Amino acid sequence: YNPGWQKKIFQNEDIFLGCFELPFKQETDFWREDADFVIVIDGEIMAWNHEVKGNSTTEKLLNIFKDKGEALVHFVNGTFTVIIWDKKNKKLFILNDRIGLRPLYYTQYRGKTLFASEVKAIIADPEFSKEYNKDSITDYFTYGYVMGDRTLLAGINVFPFAHTLRFDPAAPTFKMNRYWDFDFHQEIPKEQNIAAYAWRLKEVFEKAVDRTMQGPYKVGVPLSGGLDSRAIGAMIGRQYYPLNTYTFGIKGCVDMSIARKISRIMGANHHLVEIKYAKLADFMVKGIFLTDGMAWCNNYQILNIMEDMQQNDQVALTGFAGDMLYRRMYSHCQGKGVECVYSLYDIYKEKFRKKIFTSDFQGAIDHGKERFLGLWDDITQEHSENSLDYLNVTQRQRKFINHGNVLMRNFIEVRTPYTDYDFLDFCLKMPLMFKEKEFLYREMLDTYFRPFARVPQEATGLSIKPSRWEKRRLRVKKALLAGYVARHQRAYNYDLWYRTHLKGFIKSILLSPEFKSRQIFDQNEVERMVRDHFEGKGNYSYQLGMIISFELWNRAFFDAGQKPAGAFLDV
Repeated sequence: YNPGWQKKIFQNEDIFLGCFELPFKQETDFWREDADFVIVIDGEIMAWNHEVKGNSTTEKLLNIFKDKGEALVHFVNGTFTVIIWDKKNKKLFILNDRIGLRPLYYTQYRGKTLFASEVKAIIADPEFSKEYNKDSITDYFTYGYVMGDRTLLAGINVFPFAHTLRFDPAAPTFKMNRYWDFDFHQEIPKEQNIAAYAWRLKEVFEKAVDRTMQGPYKVGVPLSGGLDSRAIGAMIGRQYYPLNTYTFGIKGCVDMSIARKISRIMGANHHLVEIKYAKLADFMVKGIFLTDGMAWCNNYQILNIMEDMQQNDQVALTGFAGDMLYRRMYSHCQGKGVECVYSLYDIYKEKFRKKIFTSDFQGAIDHGKERFLGLWDDITQEHSENSLDYLNVTQRQRKFINHGNVLMRNFIEVRTPYTDYDFLDFCLKMPLMFKEKEFLYREMLDTYFRPFARVPQEATGLSIKPSRWEKRRLRVKKALLAGYVARHQRAYNYDLWYRTHLKGFIKSILLSPEFKSRQIFDQNEVERMVRDHFEGKGNYSYQLGMIISFELWNRAFFDAGQKPAGAFLDV
């Protein structure tokens, strides 16, 4: 995608290894070759769990591997996929981080075994036969992403999180081993005073943020109106300044106002970027291409600030996964059974899928709930009352939310303090009573970072621990300025844009001959939704966004043989 990226290749009669890396990265931090091994890492090691000899990331990893083998995963802390080729013994080793935040796809066909960080690298092989995975496609129109380890293409799977693999090309069988899992062992609170736990949370998170600030690179922080990015900003030490912060959105939106206040408290250089309406369609197309279509196109607004960040910084510190462990997920579903859980995740509903798809997909739709129940049964057997937290962490966060980071990594490096191993371990032991409504998290911010806690939140308009007077003042404000608040609250508005800025784009995609020729969707139903949304008779922005995403994916990946390899679609 970026012609300035660094390229490294190793090839012999047994294996081909190649990688691209951002221009500013030090080569020895992602690639190394010596007489016995070739190692490549996609990602970063933020901490080492014991003293390691070596002057670079790859040298240290190889030294551990030579001593400990695949057990090296227990000596590092970071987000990574590591591939090691043992030249002497002709063995391939693959290891990834605890959450699997650096996607790796794999497939086997016609005697070949391929691994790649992007699906488009696999389908570039003309011998690979592209076929729809109908189960995955209908699941995509259920949750907004593909659960499990499948992809939209049959035969291509996602490497599971927290796994190691040993592979022998001479006898191509996979020997995968899970080395870690989200093992929830909540403590029974020993301290009656919550302040003790708040102090422990502060300490472990400060260390996590400090680790992500290390290295020779300039770090910037995207800010929003929520809790997670402000917590990161609050914990960045002054020794790392000057610092840039970034926010994008509709002019006058709440996110911009809140982020400006947070950045002012931090003492950072803040960059406000208005939504680039003329580029919305281009962002959607590029987002689908760069993330292999694994998340829907209404989620690529982050591209609005990528140009600014790329000019000023090399690393982004994001609040990704900030809510996944320090609070109890969907507590209103606890104890209500699988029907409540499925309805929570089934955001598009079976009635919509039945109406929109042609007969070829009806069978996959009929069995969609069964697939979910099978996944849920496996989770509940192991994690009982923490099953919702486990489902959220391993599926929604990793398969959907993480693709914002995947997208950003095409421009700059992305670091995620909330996935620090020590922070994860602390949250897995956190008593459930402290997770309800982010109780401990809010207590920590209010106790140790009061100026940040006083800034209102985007979701509520209230500070973290609001007074009775603050709540009353907000009610009066909403009553007096209801229309203004409603129009300016959101940072982006696809409900409106699908009737205005993107109207021509929608027509060019969903009413095109290419779309009709696929015979996947009921064209009459699609045209009805488009017409009703344009005329304001219904709000179908979510549904239209999913259909557009799938069509863009078809054009970029399934029709790739008809277009220049890797070319973006014309819009």
